[in-house]
Amino acid sequence: MPRMGIRVPVAERKKQEFADAIAYAFGHWIRLEALAVLAEGKTSVAEIARIIGVSVNRLSGHIKGLYEHGCIEYMGTGPARNANEHYYRAVMLPHINDEEYRAMLPEERRDPIGLIAQASIGETLAALRAGRFDDEYARIIGRFLLTDPLGKIEVQEHVLAVYKRLVGIKVANANRLADSGKAGLTMIVALGGFERNRLWLPHEQHISALEIARGRARTPVSKWGRDVAGGVAYAAGNSIRVEALQILAEGKVSVSEVAREIGLDVKKLSDHVRYLYGYGRIEKAGIEEVRNTNKHYYRAVTLPRISPEDYEAMTPRERRDVNGLISQSMAVETLASFRSRKLENDGQVQLIWDCLPLDDQGPSEVSACLSEGDEGLLAIKAANEKRLARSGEQGIPMVASLSGFVRSRPGRPSVGYGSPREI
Repeated sequence: MPRMGIRVPVAERKKQEFADAIAYAFGHWIRLEALAVLAEGKTSVAEIARIIGVSVNRLSGHIKGLYEHGCIEYMGTGPARNANEHYYRAVMLPHINDEEYRAMLPEERRDPIGLIAQASIGETLAALRAGRFDDEYARIIGRFLLTDPLGKIEVQEHVLAVYKRLVGIKVANANRLADSGKAGLTMIVALGGFERNRLWLPHEQHISALEIARGRARTPVSKWGRDVAGGVAYAAGNSIRVEALQILAEGKVSVSEVAREIGLDVKKLSDHVRYLYGYGRIEKAGIEEVRNTNKHYYRAVTLPRISPEDYEAMTPRERRDVNGLISQSMAVETLASFRSRKLENDGQVQLIWDCLPLDDQGPSEVSACLSEGDEGLLAIKAANEKRLARSGEQGIPMVASLSGFVRSRPGRPSVGYGSPREI
């Protein structure tokens, strides 16, 4: 199928680093909403403005920026009400099988991986903003595992196996919908299995999801400067914050220590940390007096394991908060590993995104599949901990994520086409 769209060449894009372009794409709610519409196919700027409820003048700058960053492609003009309308669409994602992926050069993998990351993070933030994670069947699971070389492959193959089961659910639901004649709903699934950018695992604490959602050392919810989706977008929307959050995930650390590790002036970092705390994205970890000055310590919020019982006991706001923290962590880890080239240099990496048309029974099937997938990850984690204890190896820090949620919009994203090299 020939390509119809025009995409800005890499050398002419506004930001040469694709990780920065992805962060730009979801850095404002207008761009998030526009991307969700454009994912469904060719649409005019005027039609997008009407759908999301903003003026064409206000939207135009965002569309121009998305195009200049390589996040969307231009589809030409067409007559409408005695004027020429400009049409765009999201860059459609290709289906890349294992053989194709391994045959690609690392530099060829980068663009498709970036587009999948953009789609996954963008759809997640849009769903958070729309309250889709308040639903009892929504799941977002993030795991950190220390593995030996065999365990690294086990994690990635397990993530792929979970996706294959989800494809089976997708086919069964599509058949049932065809028989019933119903439109159904759309669920987004996003899965990942890749090596962490840094050499250590994030800190862990034995704390329940309810305890985390109810505050501890964070800014009270009533004083947050942004809603959950806006706070997550801010947290992952800048390379400085991504680097800082990776370090803060590893435990209690001072602002000066973070600044020294990432090679940044303390004053420049302080504003980022202040806003991360003000938006409820990190928590205070104490104050120590050092040389007659107070040294402030922070850390990322520990990610909980959310049991079905915990989830049912949580209010919608509490669910949104905890799911937002997991979304934030997975977005940060994905962008950090993408920026450092770990994703494209790994021939076994898993970064998967898909949309599933489901009937009324489908969401519970997806939820059960993801929960079972999490149990499998925990079993792999336990087996690797035993092997590493026996061998004395340092281990490989791995990130695994499994998520499924009803899409923020009723429409369905367009299916990919052709070879990933065409992107």
